Formats: sequence, structure tokens, C-alpha cells
Amino acid sequence: MRFHSTDMRATPRSRARLTSILISLLVALCATTAPAAAPPPAEQTIEELTETLESPDSLARSRALTKLVQERKAPGSLKYAIAALKDPNWYNRMNAARLLGELKNPEALEGLAVTMKDDKWNVREIATEAVGMIGVNRSVEILLAALKSPFPDVKVRASNILTLSKFPEALDVMRKALSDENPIVRITAALAIQNNAPKELSPLEKLLEDPDPALRERAAFFLERLKKND
Repeated sequence: MRFHSTDMRATPRSRARLTSILISLLVALCATTAPAAAPPPAEQTIEELTETLESPDSLARSRALTKLVQERKAPGSLKYAIAALKDPNWYNRMNAARLLGELKNPEALEGLAVTMKDDKWNVREIATEAVGMIGVNRSVEILLAALKSPFPDVKVRASNILTLSKFPEALDVMRKALSDENPIVRITAALAIQNNAPKELSPLEKLLEDPDPALRERAAFFLERLKKND
């Protein structure tokens, strides 16, 4: 006698239904066993950020200062950034100088002038740029004095800022520097004046009779180049 067995193979439809049921069961199981997601960390208050400025962690101090100045614009931003110019970590001093340049407050100039003598060249460089960003008469005085700095990077940076940036209100300061005993100061002042008052070539022309032969040569070179560009 032959027995006819029923075909027990699942059809594509039944397999799809079974898969759907299994997925539903797994989702339900995960929903009941998975731990609840942790809430996002609470944002630090200004008071907490201020306290972090005293942290032994230099990175935490730097981040706190940046948040206070850039994001929160805290009332004490200027004070905190000036204080950070004396931070034991060079990166934090550099960050403080950068933030002070963004604040553009002349009250930071004296602290930045000291920082332009920092033992780290990158701190000196950013401090010099920050002085230029503040851009008042006192800034120009500090940059002109920096042309006599023992640090070549500071001298070059200060010269570039003076001759490429606009400080029209400081023209009188630049004119006084034309009689400075240092030839680098004299030529930089002449170029800075021409940059801020393009038609005022007399300072450069006067340097054609300067007692320093190298300075006479440079003045002639710049005058010739200016004539070609007209």
C-alpha cells in the first residue's frame, strides 16, 4: 500500500509571514530589555565654566575660556582672556591672544604687548596679529615698537601688518615714526603711510636722501614699483 504524504515545504508567502512574526517578536523583546537611552549632558552654566578656568586640566581651561568668550559672550570675557595670557600652558596663552583679537578691546593691548615677548614663537605671532586686529593708535605704536624686537618672527609679522592693513586714524603716529633712529621703523612707517594714504609719497621720497644706503635703495625700489602700478 502506498501512502501519499502531504508536502510540508513552506510556500514563499508562508515564509514571509513567519519572518514578519519573528521580527515583531525580536523588536518587542528588545524594547522590553534594552536600557533607556542616557539623557544628553547638561550644558555648563557660566558659573561652572568660570570655575573650570581654575581646573588643573589645561584642555578643560582652554575649552571653558573659548565657550565663555565666543559662545556665551560672558560679562567677564575680557578679564578671563587677559588672565589666560599668563596660563602655564603655551596653547592656552595662544588661544587667549586669539580670543582677545576677536574681542577688539583696546584694554587688552598692554597684556598682548607683553605676550609678544613670549618664549613660544606661535604665541608671539598670534599676539602680534591680535594687536593689529584691535587697530587703534596704541596698536600701531606697539607694532612700530615691535619692529625693534629681538624676535625676527615678531618683526616680520608687525611689519606685514603695518604695511598691509588700514589704520587711517594712526597716520600721525606713523609720521612721527619717520624720524625714528631705527631704519626698519622708518621704511615701515613710510610704507604704512602710503598704504593708508596712497597719494602721500613724500615719506618714501624723503628716504631717498636717508643716511642709510640700504634704506635709500629700498625706498627707490618701492617708489619705482608704485609708479609702474599707477
